[in-house]
Amino acid sequence: MTKIVQACAISLLLVATSAVCQTTWSNLQPGLELLNRSFPDHGETVPFVLLRCNPKKYRVRIIDTLHELGKANSFAAFSLNEIQNKMRALIIVNGGSTSSYSIPAPAGLLQVGGKTVSPPNYLTERAGVLCITRGIVSILPLSRSQPRCFDAVQRGPYMSREFLSVPDAPSRRYRRTIAAIDGDGQLLILVTNEKATLSSVAAFLYASNSKLDVRSALNLDGDTSSGLIVATGGDLRTVGNIDRLIASAIAIFKAD
Repeated sequence: MTKIVQACAISLLLVATSAVCQTTWSNLQPGLELLNRSFPDHGETVPFVLLRCNPKKYRVRIIDTLHELGKANSFAAFSLNEIQNKMRALIIVNGGSTSSYSIPAPAGLLQVGGKTVSPPNYLTERAGVLCITRGIVSILPLSRSQPRCFDAVQRGPYMSREFLSVPDAPSRRYRRTIAAIDGDGQLLILVTNEKATLSSVAAFLYASNSKLDVRSALNLDGDTSSGLIVATGGDLRTVGNIDRLIASAIAIFKAD
């Protein structure tokens, strides 16, 4: 019963349309939708928020927090909250992890505007890359023959359908932020409001009854860094931690 109440609370926070938990997509704007649901995770029920964006109708960017906001700022200036205060995105979510507790130093590839901010880390197991170029968003395993991206961020593990059968898939529970691409090339962003295993997240994404048609997915920086801001319809709605130091973010803006 507690889990059901929590799931309804998230629905009220993000959709604010009724006191009933939503089980269908809510249209935020044309080509931008939101879904509140939950998935099973080893006897637990994990509520989540799922966004679906058509990248041909919106401008999707990777934000380099250190250089976008300035080196002289305090820790809070590298949070989702401060990024949103400056950039006024429709959607903003945490991206790649930081390798430093004092400055938001990327832990792998970070490319912004066609320029490499941080080189790839090829030593990371099952690493993947979120690549953005010319209105197309893709998620690929990290390789030395990486396609050219306008914006890109490295994280992991990269979760293809084959990830479901990985025998040593991580079983630890953290709050998750996941990016995925469906069969129509739409960007999906899933944020859990409670801790979950990656195996259960992947099982939901690739389940036939989810009707998501996911083709590839990538685990982004999560747990205490997992956060989401939705700023549509004149409202500012949040999930998770929006004040944590992060090295990069994924932002969705109105098309130019």
